[in-house]
Amino acid sequence: MMTPNNSDTTNFYFLIKAFVLLQFVVSASTSFAQVDKQVLNSNPNHIGGSEMDFNVILSDLHSYSPKEVHNAYLNKESTMFRADPDTLMILFQEHFDYLDNLNENELAGEALLSQAELLYMIGRIDGALPRIKKGISLLPDASTHKTLAYARLGSVYKEMSELDSAELYVNKFTDIVFETKDSVMYLSAYQLKGEIAVATNKYVTALDYYMEALKWSDQAAIPLRKSDVLQKIATIYVGLGDDVNAKKYLEQALKIAVDNNYSSMQNLLRTRLSHYEIRLKNYDVAIDYLNIAEPYFLEKKRMVRVLECRSLLAHAYLSQNQFELAKFHLNNAKEILEDIEIEQYKYIYYHVQGLYEFDQRNYTKAESYLLKAMQAASNPLKSNAYQSAIEKLIEVYNEIGDPIAELEFTKKYYTFRDSIFSLKQTQLIYDYEGRYQKAEQDLAIAQLNESNSLQQLQLSNKNKQLWLSLIGVLAFLLIAIVSVRAFLQKKKSADILQKKNTVIEKSLHANKMLLKEIHHRVKNNLQVVSSLLYLQSRFIKDDSAKGALNTGRARVQAMSILHQKLYKHDDIQKVEIADYFEELGNNLFNTYKLKDKQIDFKTTLDDMALDVDLVIPMGLIANELISNALKHAFSDKDSGFIHLSITRENGKVKMFVEDNGKGLPFDQLPEKTDSLGVELIKSFADKLNAEVQINNESGSKIQLSFDAPESSNREVLMYTESVAS
Repeated sequence: MMTPNNSDTTNFYFLIKAFVLLQFVVSASTSFAQVDKQVLNSNPNHIGGSEMDFNVILSDLHSYSPKEVHNAYLNKESTMFRADPDTLMILFQEHFDYLDNLNENELAGEALLSQAELLYMIGRIDGALPRIKKGISLLPDASTHKTLAYARLGSVYKEMSELDSAELYVNKFTDIVFETKDSVMYLSAYQLKGEIAVATNKYVTALDYYMEALKWSDQAAIPLRKSDVLQKIATIYVGLGDDVNAKKYLEQALKIAVDNNYSSMQNLLRTRLSHYEIRLKNYDVAIDYLNIAEPYFLEKKRMVRVLECRSLLAHAYLSQNQFELAKFHLNNAKEILEDIEIEQYKYIYYHVQGLYEFDQRNYTKAESYLLKAMQAASNPLKSNAYQSAIEKLIEVYNEIGDPIAELEFTKKYYTFRDSIFSLKQTQLIYDYEGRYQKAEQDLAIAQLNESNSLQQLQLSNKNKQLWLSLIGVLAFLLIAIVSVRAFLQKKKSADILQKKNTVIEKSLHANKMLLKEIHHRVKNNLQVVSSLLYLQSRFIKDDSAKGALNTGRARVQAMSILHQKLYKHDDIQKVEIADYFEELGNNLFNTYKLKDKQIDFKTTLDDMALDVDLVIPMGLIANELISNALKHAFSDKDSGFIHLSITRENGKVKMFVEDNGKGLPFDQLPEKTDSLGVELIKSFADKLNAEVQINNESGSKIQLSFDAPESSNREVLMYTESVAS
């Protein structure tokens, strides 16, 4: 089940649409703009519908029209959609069946769409999606509900990261909306197109859409929606490295929040603005903002924001060399640090604490805090903090005399700069094209003025010979102008092509770095899961339960190690077999820790790299076989060995795990078994199309043989798809 993004303002538009759609069902004559404004001024816990008792209507259906029964169902669903989801699903089905049996297709379609909105609001995207599609199929093309459903379908696909489908349905919605004169609909259309552009990394295009949305927000006269647009524009400017414009639009959003007494939004915006004021060295302004915001968040017990405010206050004072005040606010921040469970929310504190320790010449502590800040600030939206942490770490290693670490982080710094360079290049191309178009217009005006002057000269000259001479000169000038324009146009095309090729090359490099970062984050998340399983096992007394947790932990670590290898290796599609499986085996020995036994781990691993789609099932099979041997093979022996071998010959890989323990109770994988490990081995062996052989002489040996060609077209195909997209 997927849950929509819960940021402070991002989904306000979609929340409005949930209520708007229900209002439409009850009163189809009410315009979109009127409903949208009514929603903003009404109690959001009340959704329109029949006030008659639901049970009375249900007991005497024949006395009421389908529309009245339909409205009664809507009202009942809206009052219980958060309280009892299981009963709600039954009610949904009864509602649809009633209308479907009467062949009331349009009402049935409206019912499905309103149900989808309620499910979306509680995070049940899996239930919302089929209802939206079915509802669209039942509604006529002229239905306003169908238009809104396209928008919702686009947002659902966006949440599911199916961006092509999201863009398709958002475009359907906007194509219809742009035929209307409704300012609220125009505003919503441009906002949606902006969100899709951001999701597909088209930031400058998104900025254009949000600027259009800003124009229409004034006509729509919905302050909260205008504030939302202003904040989205500011976020894009931050990504493009333009703090001045980001600050300008956030200040406009803050004014709206103050004028309309939106307390929470005021203080969120003050906190955001303080970041830019500090970077622009307006420290007193930043301190004023934070001294207002921090008490508000403390009163509301929003401790993540309190930590952010206290850390930023410390940063502002530290930047002015007021070390005592900086230390005071850092200590206050540290007092609530343990209340924050998610590490990424601590990145500002770690960063400022690292800066403070550096200024105090505590370089070891500074290194520790700055490394934590880098880890927590790996999100691209926090690029300034990430870059600042790297820069300061370079200074730390310079001070402590560690040239190797200094060189490593210098490389990281330039790699990171290259990864965000493509965004700024896109902006430069847009600016270049705009300047060139303006220059062309100026040239056209100049040519027109010159032509007019020549015409006046021709009219004043009565001499036929002079006429002919002037015509010849004019012809020569025209030829020269055409030649110059052709040369300039060709040069322009060549320059633009060269710049776009540079952008594409940078973008490909950035995409590769981004994919590595994804593997890095997956590895970190899996490591957290592994640590949680380890901590949980320490509090469990039952050996069977503890063993199950250790087994699960080992499986998670097998995947974690794989993602670690992927983000550290230049080739993010291939895994070095020897390196990965050596570490996998050693990790399992450390996990099970057979202290009273002497078990040796031997490996025979060819020097080769295999596609990650092969290595995943191989790693999990090896994990199961080695874990099983460690747990069961040596129960009656004090010493022994486990041997892992992976070799390739003539395009076929042979992998086996053998031990000199007591052997397995079967000589082939059983068809039915209660063992999850055996089921996993069978499943992954099938995925590899592997032939499995079991030998129980002098212990046990399980061997898998499967095809693994020397080369693959997969990388070429992925590269081609990337360029095509």
